[in-house]
Amino acid sequence: MERLMAVSYWATGMVVAYWVISYLLVWVVLKRRVVLSPTLSSDINQSLSLPKISVIVAAKDEETNIEACVLSMLDQDYPDYELIVIDDRSADRTPEILQQLADNSSERLKVIRIDELKEGWFGKNNAMREGVKKSSGDWLCFIDADCWQTSKQTLSITIQEALATQTDFLSVTPVLNMERTWEKIVEPACVLALMTWHHPELVNNPRRKTAYANGHFMLMSRNCYETIGGHSRVKNEMNEDIMLAEHTKEAGLRLRMTDNVGLFRSRMYPDISAARNGWSRILCGSLRSAPKLALTIFVVLFYVVLPWLYLTVSLAGSLLSNHPAVWNPHVLLWGGACLTQIAFSQLYYSLLGVKRAWAITFPIGGLFALTALSSAFLRRLGLVNTTWRGTTYCLHQRVETELSANKISGASTTTLKEAS
Repeated sequence: MERLMAVSYWATGMVVAYWVISYLLVWVVLKRRVVLSPTLSSDINQSLSLPKISVIVAAKDEETNIEACVLSMLDQDYPDYELIVIDDRSADRTPEILQQLADNSSERLKVIRIDELKEGWFGKNNAMREGVKKSSGDWLCFIDADCWQTSKQTLSITIQEALATQTDFLSVTPVLNMERTWEKIVEPACVLALMTWHHPELVNNPRRKTAYANGHFMLMSRNCYETIGGHSRVKNEMNEDIMLAEHTKEAGLRLRMTDNVGLFRSRMYPDISAARNGWSRILCGSLRSAPKLALTIFVVLFYVVLPWLYLTVSLAGSLLSNHPAVWNPHVLLWGGACLTQIAFSQLYYSLLGVKRAWAITFPIGGLFALTALSSAFLRRLGLVNTTWRGTTYCLHQRVETELSANKISGASTTTLKEAS
């Protein structure tokens, strides 16, 4: 029993130290983070020479999101921009909705239809490349179809931020729309697993190699895009946003990451099954190595989930055993460790704009993150393929199997191998 007590002291000490350090890091982020938000005045800084912006959106089977995305972007107050939407082989009502929007809008909106996936390319990367081909802006703004602008000033504010800070590539993280119960439980834990490896302070430091970009909103100069090779260089990458960010830093160009409040929002997944598949894909593509994924799994298991398991066992022993005094010290130790985790979670949830009361569900979200990380680990080893929006991607062989609309109910598939 003395040995068990010693192990508890050692383990709880590690857990408490981990969450205290994490608390301090989040506090630093809160104090130093760059947040873009709507200004009281809609006036654009006339001292800056404002370039033309080409906003490019890739949409595949986005009938529930695309109208809000397009209409909110067409309502921007920026004087000189074009909106290019690529309908990437959609099999739902996306083409019909886009046609209606094009018929009722100005010439600012261009719609491009892709019927076949180019050999050797992943779907979104191919669509974005086609959009760039049709663009004429000096700056390129890539946004996801599940984003909608909550301010008319998004383009004005972001381009002024990029120009004022001499940034070549500006990535703005979305405000996640977490209205449903399961979203408040699982999304924060998965975001933390991702951002642990991509600290904003390191990303924004040009002397550090750490690079990160969020594909929901990426604004870059055309010169930057062409210098790093554009989407052709990341044609078969699952997480092209992070790879583009890495290439930007490698080229000696300025990469910058900011948050937003009041500019735009995003709802990532319609249900928890899609969230598990989506987060597994994101974590696999972002962490990009089996050892890093394995380490993240260990951290989530040891520091997030196990303290609550040990506390439960200790409480059961204290209440049900014939020797409660033996278990009481363990209850105090693990109870303290869990309280430290809750204190961190409350601060972290405030950073995400989620009510602090939801912090008590953080270990449940940790269990969900473990399933997504485990799936990502298997994908990284090549044991499991990734199927996303009807296309199956094999990371090791870089093979895509396109599931066309007329073959989903059939049996045949087309295999596309990477072009040499």
